[in-house]
Amino acid sequence: FYWVSFFTTPGKFGKYSLAGALIDTFRITTCTVGIRDLAYDLRPPSLDELGLVRTLARHCEEFSETSRIPVDFYSAGLEKLELDFDTEINLYRLIQEALNNVKKHSRANLVTIRLVASFPDIILRIEDNGRGFDLEERITEALHEKRMGLKSMEERVKLLKGEFTVRSREGEGTMILAKLPYGRPLDPQDSQG
Repeated sequence: FYWVSFFTTPGKFGKYSLAGALIDTFRITTCTVGIRDLAYDLRPPSLDELGLVRTLARHCEEFSETSRIPVDFYSAGLEKLELDFDTEINLYRLIQEALNNVKKHSRANLVTIRLVASFPDIILRIEDNGRGFDLEERITEALHEKRMGLKSMEERVKLLKGEFTVRSREGEGTMILAKLPYGRPLDPQDSQG
């Protein structure tokens, strides 16, 4: 085969070998998959196709299947709301990051997520029955280890002018509560036109 001899014959075609060509192909494929995953993570297409609640439900199902940690997801009142892009994507990211933290750190065997619209707020509560942690100690360690999980979640909520609370105790699991405003301007200047 000419193609095989091209890659296996040293000389005017360079130092390539069949193994090298396969490794290069693997690297290109890996990069392509990585770029696709990154694009998907920036704005999951299902947010536009299915809406926020169904996308979150699907994400929780997929998480349960891959991690073997059941997620009890319940949402009420959001179906009729027209949420802006920032609110939708940040709610998605908050749940995504919380589940990632559960999988990596908590040793939980159950996660409960409640997402409820209760005028004038959207309330997100995420609880796990994992090992919990000392919150002050964890915040200090996170700064030294350059971990951004909880801090990035708090920043997302603050960007939306919301409130963010974490409660955890060693041996008693963790509860994250985010209250995000809706139905009123996020910034007073927005209403002045």
